[in-house]
Amino acid sequence: MSSDPPAGDPHSARRASAADDLLVHTLARARHAAWVQSRITAGWRPGLGHDESARIDPRLVSFDRLDKTLQTEWLGETAELLAVIDGAGLRLVPGDLQVAAEALDQGALQALRFRELMELYHQHRDNWRSSPENFLLLGESLLQRSEPVSAYEIFQAGVDAVEHAPICDVPLRRRLLQKAAQSLADAGALRESERILGALYAAGDRDGETLGLLAKVHKRVAIDSGDERALAMALKLYRQGYEEAEAHERPDDAIYNGINAATMARLSGNSDLSSQILARVRALCLAKDRPGYWDLASLGECCLLESNVEAAAEHYAEAAAKAPLRDRLSMWQQALLISDRLNLDSTILRPVFAPPSVLVFCGHRLDRQEAAKARFPASQIESIRSQIRTQIDRIQPGFGYCSAMCGSDILFIEEMLSHGAEVHVYLPFAATRFAEEYIAYAGTDWLERFDAVLSRVDSVTTVGQWDIGLNDKIHEFCSLYAFGAALLQHHSSRCDLHGLMVWDGVRDSRHSGTAAVANLWHEFGLGWDRIHPAGSGQTQPPDACGETEQDTRHTFLPMMFADVRGYSRLSGLQLYIFAERFMQACSRVLHKNDKGIYSTRSQGDSLFVVFRDLQSAVDTTRALRDMIAATDWVASGLPADLSARFALDCGPCYTYTDPVTGRREICGAHVIRAARLEPVTPPGHIYASESFAALSAVKKIEADFEAAGSIMLPKSYGQMRVYHLC
Repeated sequence: MSSDPPAGDPHSARRASAADDLLVHTLARARHAAWVQSRITAGWRPGLGHDESARIDPRLVSFDRLDKTLQTEWLGETAELLAVIDGAGLRLVPGDLQVAAEALDQGALQALRFRELMELYHQHRDNWRSSPENFLLLGESLLQRSEPVSAYEIFQAGVDAVEHAPICDVPLRRRLLQKAAQSLADAGALRESERILGALYAAGDRDGETLGLLAKVHKRVAIDSGDERALAMALKLYRQGYEEAEAHERPDDAIYNGINAATMARLSGNSDLSSQILARVRALCLAKDRPGYWDLASLGECCLLESNVEAAAEHYAEAAAKAPLRDRLSMWQQALLISDRLNLDSTILRPVFAPPSVLVFCGHRLDRQEAAKARFPASQIESIRSQIRTQIDRIQPGFGYCSAMCGSDILFIEEMLSHGAEVHVYLPFAATRFAEEYIAYAGTDWLERFDAVLSRVDSVTTVGQWDIGLNDKIHEFCSLYAFGAALLQHHSSRCDLHGLMVWDGVRDSRHSGTAAVANLWHEFGLGWDRIHPAGSGQTQPPDACGETEQDTRHTFLPMMFADVRGYSRLSGLQLYIFAERFMQACSRVLHKNDKGIYSTRSQGDSLFVVFRDLQSAVDTTRALRDMIAATDWVASGLPADLSARFALDCGPCYTYTDPVTGRREICGAHVIRAARLEPVTPPGHIYASESFAALSAVKKIEADFEAAGSIMLPKSYGQMRVYHLC
């Protein structure tokens, strides 16, 4: 082994599966540990900065504490090593991973991306039935990444495996059910979460975890709806959880349940009880030799509940200095909630938490050599980079949303990554084709930079497929999508939203491109800063160009898929009753909302409805959900738990008249994708694709969307972020 760590390219060796990727991560960790040990044996020690004479090296730390770039280098060289082994006709086989019957390595799981974790699950879930603790480990890993919908699917598979085992592991089953309920609550499916937790509570499983989770569900209901009964139940359960944790000397559980019990008591007007619990929570936090940032935040919340904002700010400042971005934002949102409910002035808390901004970006791509008019000549690259860096330093963004065109976009991504911000990239179609069209003309250097930034950003979303007939619409849709995603982050995090654009100010009438995005931002009312690439031009946004009904190509059309849980288990008579009663009831709802519907199709228990606009899609789907939930289906001879799954999506598509039926129909890749979302939706709830939620934010639709993580669509349709429609 050389005295320096490897410098490999992780993309130079293709790995066939998540199992191979897990092998790469496991071997890379082992090689790094061996390198560290060899250096320490040679007299080196960890420290700040690399010093050959003093034998100090900052890289002599655990793999998890390495800089991301160094982790990538270790992984890249390890992948190349395994590729050489494969090329020699050999194969390194980790037996435990191949049979997937032993416990997974939690550290290795943390190193995998979402799609790789889901690939691992789909490959080995049958083998894991003999070792169901793997479902718990993998599901918890997804929960930690804020992927509750997919985590719920895995926890449910674990419950099924435990329940069908020769001997049921009761503690593991309880843990899996608790985590499944937590996943549902995090995904917004509060009724389903309460059903699982209520069954555990009724069966006598009243440990701190069950009580805390059930209280959390009632707390959410109370805060969302102002339901006093839910508030009282949340207080009761948090108090029980706090007292149970105190009795068994579990300080962390006692602090968590206690501070929430005190908050519920204060919000319900019981200040005396709140003060009693706060005194004990404060003592538990101060008794710790090394309080964590959540303990410090709890001390801040204690002070806030006592209306001492100045003292709260001091504790919150300590917590915020130690907490990662997402947890810091969570603390800030909780502090704002309490301040709003108690009519406290929270002005001094904002600089304490220093919430970062959300920055959406658009800009010209680098001019081609044959360009008739210069918009972004190569001579301006460093000037533009410098101006982008200056704006980032001024705005202090924590989140960035953009595409990845050659030129402005890539410069923006590079500077955002250097700033340490999260970056989310949206491409109109697959990266390979995108690179051929919009990167390759500028040379291999830009292709390498394109690959490099895509490997480092937090997410890359492909919003459509290459389609020569729809490409203009797909570009327009991509701009709407990226802007809408930034709006969703702005709403959920309560961070300020800014726009930044590299634009020469020249008007045109196209639906896509930088000028069209300028028009979109202007119409929405977004404040944004402009960097001028070269020369001068008009600064007015372009004229808006409407889309005619006769055009068979649409920038987007909203669509809904729905089906009924348990339909396949209905008897022959029940199938007849279902068709007569259930589908008739659905037909009445659709008829009332007919003005907003473009086309409707049904088959068996399924409905496919295409809408003219987003608001009609939201209102009609809500009406269907509420009608089904409010109807007594038992009186009609149907099962009591009859419920439907609803999936909303939208995207570029074609409309046409079916030559066989004479009915209006739509087709396109997004129609197929929407059909894949519905089967993984929890029954009784409405889930929407990120594109639907994002465009609803842009169009200012009256709807509340809550992030529910990502899912892997069936039949190789890829990854999709989803939102729960309340």
